[in-house]
Amino acid sequence: MLVGTVIVGDDGHRGGAYFLAVDQVEPRTELGQEMVSDAENWFRELGAVKILLTVGSTNAVALGFYGLHAVS
Repeated sequence: MLVGTVIVGDDGHRGGAYFLAVDQVEPRTELGQEMVSDAENWFRELGAVKILLTVGSTNAVALGFYGLHAVS
């Protein structure tokens, strides 16, 4: 059973996290945090000097997860 996924990539200089999803039937905040931490570690191992995060300004759940606020 798939309960979470994260899509990441790098261009040799920057890492990017483009999509993170965790099954909402069983909220697993820890799983989301672990997946982000694993992605950060992967970027470090690759030598990325920047990590870019893309979050939709209307995605209140994601904004809250990352502790962000929507920007107009």
